Amino acid sequence: MSSEANTDFRPVIKFLSTHKVLKRFSGFSLIGIFNTLIHLSVVTGLVEFFHVFPVWANCLAFAAANSFSFWANSRWNYGTPLTGDRYRRFLVVSLAGLAITAACTAFAEMMGWHYLIGTALVFVALPALTFMAHHRWTWAE
Repeated sequence: MSSEANTDFRPVIKFLSTHKVLKRFSGFSLIGIFNTLIHLSVVTGLVEFFHVFPVWANCLAFAAANSFSFWANSRWNYGTPLTGDRYRRFLVVSLAGLAITAACTAFAEMMGWHYLIGTALVFVALPALTFMAHHRWTWAE
C-alpha cells in the first residue's frame, strides 16, 4: 500500500475556484463569522445574565444562529426567498455538520490528542463541506 494518500482534491479545488462559487464561499464565510458571534453572545448572555443551564443555552443559541445563517445566506448570498423546504434542507446540512463536529472531536479524544486538535479538525473540514452541501443542495440552482 502506498504511503501517499489516495484522496484527490482536484474536483473540490476546481469547484471552489470558479468566480461565482468563490464569491458565494466568501459570503458564506463572512456570514459564518457573524453566526459564530451570535451563538457566542446568546450562550454567554443566557448563562451569565439569566442563569440558564449551559446545555439549554447552547441549544437556544444554535436555534438563533442557525436561523440567522439561513436568513442571511438566503437574502444576501443567494438572493432567494425563504421557504420551508429550503430551511429543512439547510437544517439537515447543519445537523450533519454537528455530527461531523462530534466525530472530529471524538476521533481526537480517541487518539489521546488535546481537545483543541479536534476543534481544529472541525475548523478545517466543516466550512468547505457544509458550503458545498448547501451550494449544491440547499440553494441548488
